[in-house]
Amino acid sequence: MTAFLNIALLVIGTMATLAAFGGQTCRDGAEPILERVTARGWISLMCLVMALAIGTIKELVTQREDAKQAVSAAREKADADRKQAEQSARLAESNSRLALASKSLEDLRKIDQITQDRLSDTTTTLDEVRKNLSSTRDDLTQQSAANQVTSLVNAGQNVRMMLLLLPLTAKARPSAKFGEAFLPSFDLSACRELTGTELRVSMNERDSERIVHDAGDVADEQDDFKQPMQKAEFLVGPSNHEKGVTEALKNISRLAGQKSSNGYVYFAAINTLHHSVSAGRLYATFTRRSAQPFAILMSWPTIFKTRQAYEIALKKYPDMLNRNSDQPLPNENIELDSTRQHPYPAACSSQVQQYFASAFDKAVLELILDQGQSESEVIMFKLKALPPKQMNGKWYVSFQVASSPELGAADDAFLKNLLDIWPAEPKPDTATK
Repeated sequence: MTAFLNIALLVIGTMATLAAFGGQTCRDGAEPILERVTARGWISLMCLVMALAIGTIKELVTQREDAKQAVSAAREKADADRKQAEQSARLAESNSRLALASKSLEDLRKIDQITQDRLSDTTTTLDEVRKNLSSTRDDLTQQSAANQVTSLVNAGQNVRMMLLLLPLTAKARPSAKFGEAFLPSFDLSACRELTGTELRVSMNERDSERIVHDAGDVADEQDDFKQPMQKAEFLVGPSNHEKGVTEALKNISRLAGQKSSNGYVYFAAINTLHHSVSAGRLYATFTRRSAQPFAILMSWPTIFKTRQAYEIALKKYPDMLNRNSDQPLPNENIELDSTRQHPYPAACSSQVQQYFASAFDKAVLELILDQGQSESEVIMFKLKALPPKQMNGKWYVSFQVASSPELGAADDAFLKNLLDIWPAEPKPDTATK
């Protein structure tokens, strides 16, 4: 509105100026003033009157707008003061709540500290109870083992046969050949042709029976009836299509508690019938803390079963098989102790370590007691493979007893099949009596 009035005043002033510009607005003479006013004069007068009126209206409008602005400014100031007061009240309330929250937090910290102290006391108590339970469990286990040993000794029980069941894991080589199942696929030909394996089953605290495989052993079953304590071994897998074999192998893995399997299971039987192996002493040996009744070892160089095999290997690898000794070699089962002179290649050593750590996991060792032909009690030990270790440059993996022994009875048909593998009249080992 004010802008419009300003423009109107500008236009009227311009018209009044133009009306008076270049002519007379009032003529000279004795007539009254109104009669002497010219047309230009009347226009100029009208413009002046209009300018006066519009100017007056403009001032009134300006005063009214100023009054409105003053009222609006007063209202805005009042609103601002009210909002500031409300914010101050809210701030005060927030500070009050913050102080209350800080106090509550401090109280919670005190409660938490008290709870932590009580929890620590409870944990200490639980640890003590756990230790007491563990100690009690160990005492009960030892007492049970002692009772079983006493019972076996008093009954004069001997072990008729020892049976080892070793399921291979899914990371083992799927092969029915001893030389491939127990060792990795070497990159170096020297390691493939000169690395063998040896299995040891404890007979007491000091002695163990050995089952030897030379390098590249392609057999899947073999027996050793020449030794005083006869042994037989088998490697069974999916290639055996006899009825029920596959399911039986799965049952052995489940019996051992092994989840991973490549389908192959190694069996070893040791005939102790004529060697007076005390069941009580063997039971006591296997139930001792951290007992390790079974181990798989690598041999370097391999054990040569014949002189001819050794001579062939010597021509191919003279640097690894040369001896500094003048002692004559036997004609069979030639063992060379040349690891210090010819250390095992590092690349092959790494492969053996990785293979031993992944190919073997669980095993089962069974003691079949001598109770006549009709029945035989079985004491079963579940074993778990420990991480591979190295001794004198050679790797080995030991199997530790993983649980309390379980008692059972051998199936008549199964027992008869085991007994049928031995010669009719095995020679007794009088040295072990």
